[in-house]
Amino acid sequence: PLSSLKRTMAPQHAHEKIRAQLQAEGFDIVSLEDMEQQDDFIRDFSVKNASTGAYLDTFDQNWKAAETSEMFVWELNRIACLSEKILQLTEAFDNEFEEALQRQEKRYAAVKAKQLEEDLALRKLEKEVELMEAAVARGKAAKAKARIDLAKQQPGQSPAAQKP
Repeated sequence: PLSSLKRTMAPQHAHEKIRAQLQAEGFDIVSLEDMEQQDDFIRDFSVKNASTGAYLDTFDQNWKAAETSEMFVWELNRIACLSEKILQLTEAFDNEFEEALQRQEKRYAAVKAKQLEEDLALRKLEKEVELMEAAVARGKAAKAKARIDLAKQQPGQSPAAQKP
């Protein structure tokens, strides 16, 4: 699927890098689940309603409340959680897209098979029409020949006036 391709292209995601650096510096890591319980913006975040402005507003509010190194670490944890949530949402979207694509491919295959089946039936009908047209032509030729033969037997009358 698409998500596995993205994973091979990006060996380490932003949230992993941020958390690894925070951990290396001895700071506590906040999980996405814990952050969602504490932060409405992270909890309610979705790709559909994503807003840089809204994020910056919450950042400003948090920063004004406490301009400390702990606040800086908190914001880095928020960014890591936001990054993780975006990754999860993207993977979910990719999976849904992949499933929808597979459903469409199955529908297309079914329609294509039906179309081929109907095309074959149409070709058979066309062949039958050709055979019927040939039979009608043979019948007309036979009638014409019969009229000519009859005209030969009855001289003096036009072949069109005679009926076999």
